[in-house]
Amino acid sequence: MSLAKLSSPNAVKKAMAECDLLGRKQFLTQYGFGESRDYPLRYNGRIYDSKAIAGVAHKYEFPDQGALPHKRFSGGVTARAAATKLNELGFDIDGMPSQKGWARWECERTTFRYFQCLADKDMGKVFNKAAIYRNLASQLNGRTAKSVEYKFQNIEKILQEERLPRLGMSTKSNYQNLLRLVVLDYVAERPEEVSHAPNTLPPSKRWEDLVTDPPSGNRRKTVPSSVGRAKGKLAVNDALNRALGLKGEEYVVRCEQERLRLKNRDNLARKVKRVSSEDDSLGYDVLSFDEEGQEVYVEVKTTNAGRDSRFFITDNELAVARRYRRAYRLYRLFNFHRDVGMYILAGPLDEKLELKAKSYAATCRG
Repeated sequence: MSLAKLSSPNAVKKAMAECDLLGRKQFLTQYGFGESRDYPLRYNGRIYDSKAIAGVAHKYEFPDQGALPHKRFSGGVTARAAATKLNELGFDIDGMPSQKGWARWECERTTFRYFQCLADKDMGKVFNKAAIYRNLASQLNGRTAKSVEYKFQNIEKILQEERLPRLGMSTKSNYQNLLRLVVLDYVAERPEEVSHAPNTLPPSKRWEDLVTDPPSGNRRKTVPSSVGRAKGKLAVNDALNRALGLKGEEYVVRCEQERLRLKNRDNLARKVKRVSSEDDSLGYDVLSFDEEGQEVYVEVKTTNAGRDSRFFITDNELAVARRYRRAYRLYRLFNFHRDVGMYILAGPLDEKLELKAKSYAATCRG
């Protein structure tokens, strides 16, 4: 638990909303903070205690860790203090200069409009980017249409680094760090816009065109460390998006049936079944067969993000993979809503995956 990890402007706004709901006195008492003597936070005409807001914002960004106790960090303007952190996230702190570059609200409004364009593109709608740039520029702090276009290209670069769906424009890499934080927040808060389930299944592909090699485990990191937060949250969003998962399982059933028919095993193709619809505790989603008629147990993980994106796997799935070994397969579908691809891992999966614990099952000791 560290204030240094706080990177979500939305979490700060949620903490302020809770303070508004409870009232300042109750908010401070409930979380054990005192009033800020210096460097108060100003937002929408209200004044907030910067240290308390930063501590509670940690709860909203990291729900499994909770709010930061007041003794764990300082409230001043040193490098790791609350006022400095909130200032870096684009909020106005009395006694501190505003961050250079576009204001937080300008980044938020531009990001919102970008994702509106992305939704229009996904639905096949035609839109005039030049007109959008001009209209958006008129709503910002004296920005030009050209500067808005540049910001769109910055967002393109951020999404490219995250291997997330994007408009497909040219990219500009020298983006403002605050813009990155705003974009990552947007992705985390609205998973349906990067992890939505398409209305129809992607077109069928030849097996050799669909399947690719798994990503390399030793690729170099080329983006800031803050992307780990977004990738982790995107994985959570994929896991919670049941509609996307169901579409992926349906697609795999179709692929398996077509694969077997091409091997003249129509009898086996008719037996391929999405077993998760009847029992989601089996540790796999689809029952299929190899060419010799042996059962194959397929777990399906689906994302609209790129091949290198993270996914979550349960203890039960790992145990079932160890039990069935080579008969167990994990099919990882990626770029699902655009140009779907897939790689395959055969069990035991804990020999193929780098696993990091994200939570623990807990009971009281008594």
